[in-house]
Amino acid sequence: MAKGTRQTPSVDIEVNAEVNAVPSDMQEALDAAAAKTASHIYNPRTQVNYAGYIQRGKTYLEHFNDGKYSQAFDVLSVQTPTALLAYAAFKCEITKFSFKTAEAIQSALKRYFRDELGCQGEFWRQDSNGQWIGNPVFEQAFPTTSSL
Repeated sequence: MAKGTRQTPSVDIEVNAEVNAVPSDMQEALDAAAAKTASHIYNPRTQVNYAGYIQRGKTYLEHFNDGKYSQAFDVLSVQTPTALLAYAAFKCEITKFSFKTAEAIQSALKRYFRDELGCQGEFWRQDSNGQWIGNPVFEQAFPTTSSL
């Protein structure tokens, strides 16, 4: 065991001066996590990275000249989740980017569909009028980071 760590049943915990910074109750811990997430999401660098994923995804889809997939990020349809999956697979399987890239692509697309196209909710389905509702990132065929 490395100096400065103690062994617990399943996790090594760093023992250092930050131990006193550990929140004293669960709500404080949740508030700290929410603040950290918000500072990351709205960081200008994150914004630039997310915009890059969206632009590269749209460029990738332009290679499909069939009309079904080339506009899948701008016009919601049954093809949208398939296009998302194809883009993520291309970036991570074909070009060998990491799992973190897949997570970043998923986050960028989730935000893009929510903020730019008004996709709300953690689901994706057609309503009785044939309109697509929810966010296509939550299509069951598109793996989420929690299901991997």
